[in-house]
Amino acid sequence: MIKTNNPWAVIVVTPIMKRAQDMKCSREIIFIDSSSSVDTTNTTVTNILSPSKAGAIPLAILIHEGQTEESYIGALSLLKNNFPNCFGGIESPLVFMTDDSAAEKKALSKLWPKAKQFLCHFHMCQAEWRWLHDSKNGINLNNRLPLMKLFQLAMYSMSEEEFKNIESRIKNEAPTNFIKRFEKNCKRQDQWVHFYRSRILYRNHDTNNYAEASIRIMKDILLNRTKAYNVVALVDFIVSVGEEYFTLRILNHAHGRHSQTKRLYDKLCSKMIDFNISELKKINESTYASQV
Repeated sequence: MIKTNNPWAVIVVTPIMKRAQDMKCSREIIFIDSSSSVDTTNTTVTNILSPSKAGAIPLAILIHEGQTEESYIGALSLLKNNFPNCFGGIESPLVFMTDDSAAEKKALSKLWPKAKQFLCHFHMCQAEWRWLHDSKNGINLNNRLPLMKLFQLAMYSMSEEEFKNIESRIKNEAPTNFIKRFEKNCKRQDQWVHFYRSRILYRNHDTNNYAEASIRIMKDILLNRTKAYNVVALVDFIVSVGEEYFTLRILNHAHGRHSQTKRLYDKLCSKMIDFNISELKKINESTYASQV
């Protein structure tokens, strides 16, 4: 725990979390989300999660004061300094998936500058929809849905040419303030436009839903829809109730007690075309290409 003039921070890493740090999938994409409504003092809790076949498993849970850039740096530094190779045995993951929190994103950039940063599509659309409906922006009621559809078309562009065409349409059809907002977002198009993100291996995780679900698990299961009395009680809930929950969930998956995973696998297989395994060329440990 930090006790200086800087915002204080606590890191919680249980045995399950320590094992999750060694998973190979922890090298690829890491989900991060924060909540400040889990105890009576409004302490911020930041979950750092890696996807697995049993769902998202936390690598660590950070408890810290506030959501400023300094606060995030202090909390995330505890992870970096105490567990330097926590991302599958390496220093930095390939991608961080977050919502559009400027303080959080700046802290991640300073501590892990080599990692790419992706923005959650859900939060991007939510922010855009709220902006269109804000009366101070003066967007006509009849124009809101068409503008939203243009933004979504740009987001899910499958090629650079398609994105440029939508960009041209927005500049010709949209109000000036919407164009300025879109141009500002275009400066970081590699973080939210599908085509520019597709060059990186991120398993098609376009949203931060894993992290959102983890906050709900904490509130519903760990805290039983109540607030912890203080930080000490919050740590106790995470270490005791949280560790038992993740252990049971992993065991349920290992013993095949839930059929959801098999249904998802069968659905994925149904989309595959027929091919001969001899026609595949191995590019790396997780990527193959057809030679036909």
